[in-house]
Amino acid sequence: MKKSVLKVQMFGTYSIEYEGNPVSFERNTTTKTNQLMQIYCRRERRALQEQNFCQTSLAMKRCRIRQTAPGNCISPAQTFGAAGLPEDEYVTIKGGSYYWTSGIPYELDAHQFEELLKKAEKENDPEKKKSYIEEACELYRGEFLPQLGAEGWAVVLNVYYKNLFSNAMRTLCQVLKDEKDYKKLYHCAEKAAVIYPLEDWQIWQMDSLIAMDRQDEAMVLYETTTGTFIIRNLDLHRLIRMKERFPAVEV
Repeated sequence: MKKSVLKVQMFGTYSIEYEGNPVSFERNTTTKTNQLMQIYCRRERRALQEQNFCQTSLAMKRCRIRQTAPGNCISPAQTFGAAGLPEDEYVTIKGGSYYWTSGIPYELDAHQFEELLKKAEKENDPEKKKSYIEEACELYRGEFLPQLGAEGWAVVLNVYYKNLFSNAMRTLCQVLKDEKDYKKLYHCAEKAAVIYPLEDWQIWQMDSLIAMDRQDEAMVLYETTTGTFIIRNLDLHRLIRMKERFPAVEV
């Protein structure tokens, strides 16, 4: 019999689902209880050192976790059970480190994203490589745990995943442009522009619209985008690159 899977999303928003039902430890997803769950899920079965655990666990008075002697388990049955998860030995202490050892399988979008990009990097077949990159970019629904913008560990990972996504999406856009698949190119660039509106994704959109003989739409996008950049006084070089698409337009 197939085991139920804990599905965890950290891109764009934070959510957990088990057996089709949402799992919520506390209403506020930035609490220490939720952060501890986020850290464990992200690290899989790698050790979390006791010092880091204590720092993360600071002020977790609401999380009723019973800590036993080293080598045994922390049994947060009350906390996880109340959230809709079965009783299990979720965390084990070994040699001063903490390990997530739950028998419940789980899927984390961030892990899947990384694995797909690793497969793409190793793949020699161009079509399979493109397919892996497309699938990875689909999983990226927004920044990594954006609600934790004040937490150092989350900020570091946010930058890490953003760079992975940006590089992968630029690779995909170039492949689609070479293939003259301008419709898909437009939608891929549009998705990236929604997440990161102050980068150059609109240029990819303009190029695809112009290639599809939709100059009027490209001009509207140009005017909207340059207006945003001018208001925020950002990146003159990017404004010039956009202007190159419309040489007849006065600066």
